[in-house]
Amino acid sequence: MLVTILNIARIHHLQNDIFLSLEMYEEALSIQRKTSSLLDISTTLVNIGRLHERLEHLCEELGPQHLEVSTLMNSMGLVFCQKRWYAKATASFEECVCIRRLALSIADRDMATVLYNVATAYLETDRFDDALRTYKECLYHERSNSDSIKSDGVISTLLNVLGTYICCRMNMTPRCVTFKKQ
Repeated sequence: MLVTILNIARIHHLQNDIFLSLEMYEEALSIQRKTSSLLDISTTLVNIGRLHERLEHLCEELGPQHLEVSTLMNSMGLVFCQKRWYAKATASFEECVCIRRLALSIADRDMATVLYNVATAYLETDRFDDALRTYKECLYHERSNSDSIKSDGVISTLLNVLGTYICCRMNMTPRCVTFKKQ
């Protein structure tokens, strides 16, 4: 199984699908830490490092403020969130937001997605004020790019904002608030 996971990771790497490659290498590393030698673990760590090297090359090739770099930073943030490495995830998402703000002067739907991701990372680390502020900004971007108030996730984002606000004010964790479908 481990060899298959490593091969899949390598294929994704060769296809420049850094998000999936990093995810597979991280899965392999998790297995190796339980069953493999230090040499095998170090090889996987080198491969993970190569993905970060790809990010450096992308920055060099296109410039650190290119939207492609922003997309990669968002993808890396998602991987970090999946691993519950919220500090790294937040840093990746925040860098993505900075790049998008510099590159685009208008509200865009992709920015709403990234803001949702960073707000969720804030929420997971109990940074409620930051989460609330960022969810509100996400809502602005979604509304600016939708034909109807009920389109694609605007309502769910609003519920997240309200739920976060209620939880902050009642000193509750957000996971304990449930909204009933009417």
